Amino acid sequence: SIQVMVKHLILLAIFVFTFGAHAQKASFESHPQGASLPFKNVAIGIASPGPGVSKLGHAFLVFMTTPERLSESYAVQFSVSENPNDKDKSPELLSFFGVGKRFSTEAIAGLTMTNRYRMENRAVLLFRLNLSPSQLAKLWEDLREEHIRREQSVLTDYNFLSRNCLTEALRFVNNVLEPGQKKFVYLNSQNTFELLAVKYLAMPGLYMQNAPYAIAPQIASHPLVIGAPLVLPPAMVTNAKLVVKLEKQTQSFLNLCKANEKLREVATRANGQTSIRESQSYLNLLERLKIKCTVNDSKTAYLQVIQSIYDLSDSPESHMRIERYLP
Repeated sequence: SIQVMVKHLILLAIFVFTFGAHAQKASFESHPQGASLPFKNVAIGIASPGPGVSKLGHAFLVFMTTPERLSESYAVQFSVSENPNDKDKSPELLSFFGVGKRFSTEAIAGLTMTNRYRMENRAVLLFRLNLSPSQLAKLWEDLREEHIRREQSVLTDYNFLSRNCLTEALRFVNNVLEPGQKKFVYLNSQNTFELLAVKYLAMPGLYMQNAPYAIAPQIASHPLVIGAPLVLPPAMVTNAKLVVKLEKQTQSFLNLCKANEKLREVATRANGQTSIRESQSYLNLLERLKIKCTVNDSKTAYLQVIQSIYDLSDSPESHMRIERYLP
């Protein structure tokens, strides 16, 4: 339908804006060697299955200041891209499995990474890890050095089964663990027997050990994982639910503070229109009503509205603007 098409175009525009504005800022160069890191936590991110080589999902790491502020996070992933030295191009079937492709690392804005998959109607799970500040710093530094190593030369050591986005993310996490801390289990590409078993015997158990989405339950039960995973549903599903929630919260706030009809009309338009909802003038309008309102629960009702507007926002710029109205 036309409505669905418009929705897809809006999501695409948000993605292009977000990625274009922040891809350069979010990099290892933003936090060079020896710099004090703002991150308090790291999570293993798992995206649900998608097209092509993503049929088994995708894995990456997300460095966060707080789970509630993904706009301040950085995501690091191992990814496959075209090999500039492969002039003849690998056969299509081999190319599908990443044979001959360049295997490298990249660090981009965490919100960009998660939105990339949510806008493809895929869910993202974030499993937060209980690592010390020194372990967190070492993990970032190890990944930064790996990024430099892979930038300096074209490495084609990717293997769809035994050396992929998941195995490398877990390998780097395992490298910073202390003796006594349980390591994450995956198929080690350096183990000759296991590697031959996967390549030539196609043993299903070993194969699924390195499939990102299939291994999610195993990661969830790992002792280093803090609590339940943070679930980011597909963008379109989330937005629909959040808009309904925002409408109820807004009406409750307006009724509590006895807002006039003009403000109610503006609020109705804002709930369904992003440009109005996230504008400075509308946010100021809500803040002024909160200041004038003397009802006891008015501040709580106001903050619920602002939080929902924040949750509906997709771009880091909007997040930073809306955060000024949150405690």
